[in-house]
Amino acid sequence: MMKEKNPKHEPLDFDPIKMEKISEELEKDPENAELWYEKGLQHNWAGEADKAIACFSTGLIYRPFHPQMHGWRGRKLIARDDYVGSVSELALAAALQPDDWELWYYQGVSAYLAGLYSHARKVFLEALRLMEKYDPGCIPASVDWLWMTCMRLGLRNEAKQIASRYVTEGMEAVDPPYYYRGLLYNGTYEPDGFVEKCLEQEKDPARQRVNYLMLTYGLANYYHYEGRDDLAIPMLREVAETEDCKTLFSVKQAKLDLAQMNEENSLK
Repeated sequence: MMKEKNPKHEPLDFDPIKMEKISEELEKDPENAELWYEKGLQHNWAGEADKAIACFSTGLIYRPFHPQMHGWRGRKLIARDDYVGSVSELALAAALQPDDWELWYYQGVSAYLAGLYSHARKVFLEALRLMEKYDPGCIPASVDWLWMTCMRLGLRNEAKQIASRYVTEGMEAVDPPYYYRGLLYNGTYEPDGFVEKCLEQEKDPARQRVNYLMLTYGLANYYHYEGRDDLAIPMLREVAETEDCKTLFSVKQAKLDLAQMNEENSLK
């Protein structure tokens, strides 16, 4: 029997029959917020971010304080590179539903990408607290982003302490690249042969390209903070210039990192 997918851990499958039924019901009841929410989710599972945003926005007209719709709208705004808009949506969603770690986690992602590092640190700490309570398999993801945030803020000791405390060999990890990157950051794994070693342990062919890009970005990030931009920059370029997986966070991060490095170099 196939294991049922958990939408907190992976995208669900688009259901064309359900979409047709929702669309028919909306024709009869166009002010039904839940139907707009469900339609937005179907567009999301189909990879149609703009249509999903439109549905969530419409649904919010009829139910303005719907935390899930604000949350999903905020997440989809990341795909548009509207990071500040995403933070504001997710901040409202988290205020409405404070026990949902996803709302804090994605708010932190958006804040980091927007350069709002102090805010990102606060919300990632809250996401981590909630993950410990409700979903420990997702802890490595928050640790990874929190490590990067602390490094941006110059809090190197805090970054190392967080990676060492929360990421240990053999722990449960929903998203393995974040787990391996945590082991790199805390010194358990060495940088030499890091990507190859990790890929050997992850055999899912559907994830190989995503895993490669995420691990390569993590290694580039590590080298950057070790003062080895001669090694980091070629890796960042490889990730940033990929022809596939363009919506992957690591790809967005690599582009932002390279732009920031170029700006810093131009000021020297």
